[in-house]
Amino acid sequence: MLQEHHILISGSIGDLKGKVIRIGHMGNNANVEDVAATLTALTAVLTKRGFSVNGNMKEIFLRELEV
Repeated sequence: MLQEHHILISGSIGDLKGKVIRIGHMGNNANVEDVAATLTALTAVLTKRGFSVNGNMKEIFLRELEV
């Protein structure tokens, strides 16, 4: 993500190590546009590396905001 999209993500620690991805959006970065861009990039990176992604994360995120 960092090399291809200039977005830093991280793994977790403790009981969640190896199970979740942490996306740090706080302060000015906690806005719809930046989170949507991060989810688009994450979808692209996972797909490129052969992981199955069950849907478009950006579209799901935006749809859930409308609820």
